[in-house]
Amino acid sequence: MTEQPSQPPPSPKEATPWWPFALSAVVGVIAAALHGLDQEEKDVPFVVGQSLLYVAPLLNGILGGIVRPRRATFALLLTLTTLVIAAPLMGSGLVCLIFIVPINLVVAPFTSLITGRIVILRQQKRAGTVGVETTLLLIPLALLASEALVPGELPARETLSHSVVVALPRQAVWQSLDTLNMELTTPAPWPVGVLTPKPLCIVGGGSSVGSERRVMFENGVLLATVTRSQAPERFTFTLSVEQSGREFFDHWSVPGDSSFILEAIDEGHTRVTHTTSYVPLSVPRWYFGPGERWLGDRIQSYMLEAYAKAVTDQRETWLRSVASP
Repeated sequence: MTEQPSQPPPSPKEATPWWPFALSAVVGVIAAALHGLDQEEKDVPFVVGQSLLYVAPLLNGILGGIVRPRRATFALLLTLTTLVIAAPLMGSGLVCLIFIVPINLVVAPFTSLITGRIVILRQQKRAGTVGVETTLLLIPLALLASEALVPGELPARETLSHSVVVALPRQAVWQSLDTLNMELTTPAPWPVGVLTPKPLCIVGGGSSVGSERRVMFENGVLLATVTRSQAPERFTFTLSVEQSGREFFDHWSVPGDSSFILEAIDEGHTRVTHTTSYVPLSVPRWYFGPGERWLGDRIQSYMLEAYAKAVTDQRETWLRSVASP
């Protein structure tokens, strides 16, 4: 009986090495640590914290292209390893993951395809793969170092504005804003409270310069201090963060001013325009800006419309307040 020749053992090249995953896990730990350091500096752009946004997928893509030049999906596995390690350490919420994950899933395999092509071409020319390919790993590290050593300027100030018409004369609307203490019981539309801080109530009052009120959220408190008052037309606040929790506004912006402008439409209707400014900390703006502004607009419009509903429901009370001597 003729013995069948034994099958040769699998080539070591076919076995999935473990060390790239260990390196990707280390990248996740470092990215989370840099993110934490960046959060302590509120007067500089979100630069070092971007390590998880583009530096990490670049590293994983180059590494994946070197180890598995014909499998771009390998870079995806490395990137997922980094995200799984980094996300809990960063304490990031759903909104951060929505911004971070898509660009990771695009950059890593695309970078892997380019790197893998370089590796294959050099192998075909019988050139060593250690050299140009390994040097590619220094590119994202150099980008990170350059931005950390030479921080960029703060992005330009952003402004959000929303208007609502209240079925009250202007003096009554002014009175309602002057003495405003309101619980936000109106159901919040998506994404308010899911992708943004959830507002609970407004406490305090007064429209004279120096008056304070607090906007209470589930995860923090905004302090609004009146800096300009011109009854019954407008007043302006300076906003500051008094308490901050996970994913609060100071995570991605520096609050600025907030103003209310009251425009009489006729004797019984007033247009209230609420404008808020802030300096964003998340860059690049082409990537973060549109979604950030949309979320900010959703939460501001919800609060203004909730106010309009509350005062309209008590319309007779506010009419009596301005009619009484």
